Amino acid sequence: MSRCSKLTIAVVIVLVAVLMVACQQRETHSDRIEAALAEAPAPETAMLIKRSDGVDVGSEKGCMWTYTEVLYGTDESPEEIVAFYRPWMQSQGRYEEREHGGHFVDSEGLSVSLDADPTTAAHIPYSVLSDARRNFATVYLIEVFYGSPSTWKHCSAVELPTAQPQ
Repeated sequence: MSRCSKLTIAVVIVLVAVLMVACQQRETHSDRIEAALAEAPAPETAMLIKRSDGVDVGSEKGCMWTYTEVLYGTDESPEEIVAFYRPWMQSQGRYEEREHGGHFVDSEGLSVSLDADPTTAAHIPYSVLSDARRNFATVYLIEVFYGSPSTWKHCSAVELPTAQPQ
């Protein structure tokens, strides 16, 4: 075999190896959000009302994150909902108690918020929220955002968007 054909074979092998590594299935931001939602507990009385998925872009260059908002209705009180989710949220990462809920951020860039008395939702129409409030004793919102840890650091001054009542 000539030296040129050996070199050609070696280049082809390297290219195939590079393509195989590049095409490996990697966990996406959406996959990470799905995993978090799948492991999150849910009260037996909770009923899914609306789910919204997408990508938000902040005002600064490079500020973008994947999100999922999930709106539930239940006959339990807001206090019971917060108490139900608190142990799970505390076990996930840096936890912060909030009025009507809580929030955590893990070391990999996952951010989860619970609001057991939402007045608005960034990606769920106000009319849906308003209708749900008429039909359930408690309506609560779980927001899951995923961006790289550097995104959160770089975009820390950027407020997450919120919708206003229409």
